[in-house]
Amino acid sequence: MTLVRRFGTALLGTLLMLSAVPARAQAEDPEAYGDGYQAGDYGRVRFAENGVSILRADSEDRDSAEEAGTVNSPIFPGDSLRTDRDQRAEIQLANGTLVRVDVESDLALQSLPATGASYQDNAVLLLSSGTVQIVADRLGKDEFRVDTPS
Repeated sequence: MTLVRRFGTALLGTLLMLSAVPARAQAEDPEAYGDGYQAGDYGRVRFAENGVSILRADSEDRDSAEEAGTVNSPIFPGDSLRTDRDQRAEIQLANGTLVRVDVESDLALQSLPATGASYQDNAVLLLSSGTVQIVADRLGKDEFRVDTPS
């Protein structure tokens, strides 16, 4: 029985190591990411309860611009997030700031600071409807702005 257990453990270890090889290869190959996540240092969806809709700013066709956002979906300047009555989302910006988007919200990310930029830029969000919560360790003067219709 001990020989079978040792063989099984060795086989399991070998399978685990071999299964990690494609993931490592993908992480080192920028072309393996079709969504351009590595090229964008702006933010990502960190949490999505029942999903979130992302309207991409760079899409030429408005009908195909909306996509279902999932955890780790990249976020870029100009994108918009929409939540339905049973959805909530949280995005993490490159500087670590969290933006929590509540149910039935429509949020446009008009401007997002890039990490490593040579000049200080600020984040400008447009909240058309709904509620957001901003969680940040520290924000400088005029570093973050949320515009609303009212």
